[in-house]
Amino acid sequence: MASRSTQNLPPGPKGLPFLGSWLEDQADSIGMFHRYFKQYGDIVRFRLGEMPFHLVSHPQYVKHFLADNAANYQRPAGMPRGEKEGLFGLTGEKWKQHRRLLQPAFQRPRVEALVPKLVECTQRTLDQWWEPHARSGEPFRLAQVISRVMISQMSQAVYSEDASDEAFSATRNFLDFANNRRPVLVTAFFMALPFLDPRRPKRAEYLRVLWDLSAQHVARRRQGGEGPYDDLLASTMAARDDKGEGLTDTELAAEAFTLYFNGHEAPTSALEWTWLELSRHPEIEEQVRAVVERVLGDRPPALEDLPKLGYLTQVFQESMRLNPPAPVLTRVALAADRMGDYDVPAGTNVLAAPSVLHRHPAFWEEPDRFLPERFSPEQEKKIPRFLYVPFGAGQRLCIGNHMGLMQATLALAMMVQRYRVTPVPGARVVGAMGPSYHVKGGLKVRLAPARQVAPKARQQLAAG
Repeated sequence: MASRSTQNLPPGPKGLPFLGSWLEDQADSIGMFHRYFKQYGDIVRFRLGEMPFHLVSHPQYVKHFLADNAANYQRPAGMPRGEKEGLFGLTGEKWKQHRRLLQPAFQRPRVEALVPKLVECTQRTLDQWWEPHARSGEPFRLAQVISRVMISQMSQAVYSEDASDEAFSATRNFLDFANNRRPVLVTAFFMALPFLDPRRPKRAEYLRVLWDLSAQHVARRRQGGEGPYDDLLASTMAARDDKGEGLTDTELAAEAFTLYFNGHEAPTSALEWTWLELSRHPEIEEQVRAVVERVLGDRPPALEDLPKLGYLTQVFQESMRLNPPAPVLTRVALAADRMGDYDVPAGTNVLAAPSVLHRHPAFWEEPDRFLPERFSPEQEKKIPRFLYVPFGAGQRLCIGNHMGLMQATLALAMMVQRYRVTPVPGARVVGAMGPSYHVKGGLKVRLAPARQVAPKARQQLAAG
């Protein structure tokens, strides 16, 4: 093996002694990635502490570590219980087994069969959680009410029931802990002495609530509880491999946890950014409203409406281009490798930042401009693979990518049909990295009725 002195390592910042780029990363990870890309190019080497990283920002290199040589690049450890035991955190043969068993649940016909259930629970959530804000006109944080919609959708899709207040609170509080970055010195202290962290017990309690929810559903169905069910958990429980074996109860609980938690998190942050982009581009918002009016009028959406609502899907996709919900895609090199002209030593963390890829000036015209037309059926075909990666890429492309787009289109259409969302003037919008890329502190908005048609849509849902 080549010595360090003979390796051809990528360019990058020298960083501080012992810390490397850690202070920059803690202050603004996404901003750091963009600076490094502009200064050093498509492959940049930097350190966080003593851990080496390669930031890759060219689709050719992203394809290399996520697809062509994916066997040499492993997901990093350190995920919470549930995620690490489910599809999101598994690796190797175990991951392949789970992926094969879960894949049938996400076949297009099965996912599309969920549409009536998703529409009904979305309408109910808008009635219960959005309508009071529209009546009061008081400002509130948009992520909270979008979360209510997406958590309700995923609870119905996975468990065939509305999320309880306890489940919603545990989900949001767990995310808030993860998204709330502390000052650098506080972070360093609790990294060194994690057992002194006062947040740990609460975080563990929220996680326990969500894990128990999954485990209880699996146990109840094993015991012949109410049914039959037509949801993602039922499809996963019924799946069998070539030997006629399925997942254990613990594995089923982990997968249900993963589907529920990750299935709501990314769409929530992406829809928050979508509303922000619409507020910045009123001409596009009016186009969206015109499409919804023409396709739906006063009635709730149905499966056959989704192709006609394609412009809303394009708006959502373009929002995810500029503000991708997955902040980084990270793997660890198991053995030494090469990318282009550069060496990748074993143990190097290789990461792609979708927000950098999605604004690469060599591939995107006017990369900073919000243009939903990029994702028209004709234009989308021209986007190189491994350049647009809001759902990941390669073997580990998100299993629910089609479902996520469908959910977001339905939710956005129903929100637009009933409401206008206006950010509070003067509110500072700062992107922040956590489990998803989100508006730091939440986007503060006011809600107003779009027009007086909502009761008719609700009556149609109640009747049918």
